[in-house]
Amino acid sequence: MDMKESLQKINQRIKSACKDSKKDPSKIKLLAVSKGQSIEKIKNLYDLGLRYFGESYCEELIEKAHKLPKDINWSFIGKLQSNKIKKILTVSNEIQSVSSQKHIRYIVKYAQQLNKTPFPIFSTRSFSMVFWAFLMIPGAKHIFMTS
Repeated sequence: MDMKESLQKINQRIKSACKDSKKDPSKIKLLAVSKGQSIEKIKNLYDLGLRYFGESYCEELIEKAHKLPKDINWSFIGKLQSNKIKKILTVSNEIQSVSSQKHIRYIVKYAQQLNKTPFPIFSTRSFSMVFWAFLMIPGAKHIFMTS
């Protein structure tokens, strides 16, 4: 099965799940995890219409973001390291793997420096930490919790 067929199957499964759960499929974002994938493969998915990619490694994220079209929305999904947060923020549109208040402080600091506020983050921790992040992020308007 080629990429186009695989993507069509995934989109059909999303539509079916949305129909079953009475959700609007246009509200669903398909995140293609690009970890370890070549620039060519990512470009092929981009050409098929995907614009939302997740990367686990800072170095890969930076390299791919500079070599691929600028309208790709990059999400960092890997384990955060304090010394790499600023680099990640320069090219990503969100971070989905925040697990400490220290990292939230760095994200807020660098997002302000880079004029990228509010900067979307997703936490795998307790509601109290997510609420703390909400209070820290200038311009934040929503808290979303998933289980």
